[in-house]
Amino acid sequence: MARLRFLLAGLGNRGRQWATILAAEPNQTYSNLRLAALLQRLGDPAGAIDCLRRVVEVTGGQDLDAVTSLGIALSADGQHDEALELLSMVAKARPDVGSAQGDLANALLNGTVPTQQLRDPGPQSTTYTEDAGLPVVRSGNLAFDALFALAGHEMKLDSVKEIRDGNYNGGDARDAGQYVILSAQYGTKRNHVDVTNRLKELAQRDRIFRMGNSTFGVDPDHGRIKVLRIYTRGPDGRQRKFEYREGSTVDGSQFSSWGRGEWANERWNGRW
Repeated sequence: MARLRFLLAGLGNRGRQWATILAAEPNQTYSNLRLAALLQRLGDPAGAIDCLRRVVEVTGGQDLDAVTSLGIALSADGQHDEALELLSMVAKARPDVGSAQGDLANALLNGTVPTQQLRDPGPQSTTYTEDAGLPVVRSGNLAFDALFALAGHEMKLDSVKEIRDGNYNGGDARDAGQYVILSAQYGTKRNHVDVTNRLKELAQRDRIFRMGNSTFGVDPDHGRIKVLRIYTRGPDGRQRKFEYREGSTVDGSQFSSWGRGEWANERWNGRW
């Protein structure tokens, strides 16, 4: 009790009273608990731990409140291994008491177990590779190129098969088609023009429209029946051609991102 006597001057009247009692009767549990709380407030964790440890020893660990207080004090003092052992014992003895589980969780957070492992148990890393079906970059900066590949991976994870909006077309799916448009050509084999940009404008306004010379503002081969050819890439990566005779109706529901115009971003060879 030499440590307690040394601190008498700073404890105040009530603190000196408890210290005096303990000097004569060191195993007095109530005074140890009260003095421990006072020492913690005064910034003396070692003294508080001494008092709490005495209570736990005297009670044979049966006073779970004292064990809990000792565990919390040890955790705050950086003595995590002993704190985890004590608080785990309390959590097992009080499985239905939320505060016991909370005290243990806090000790874990303050200890050697990283927060990320508590939040996301399991592997703490993953590997991303460049996808052959997505754009790649070679900037000369490896970190930037890796982040670009990661962005492509995240884009695929966040993608959805279709968009439904109850305010549009009676709730029918929008832009849910499987075919990505590569190019649109209008005319005949002899004379035809690229109408990809014009088709994007039409797609933003209507999912279904009837097309002809007036639609595209051009007659590439006078006196002949023209066709609209839409060249696409399917979900299997293979190209497919859709052909519409002059005066027929085009339904954009089978094309991916039809209304958003997020297509025809790849180089086209221009063949008919």
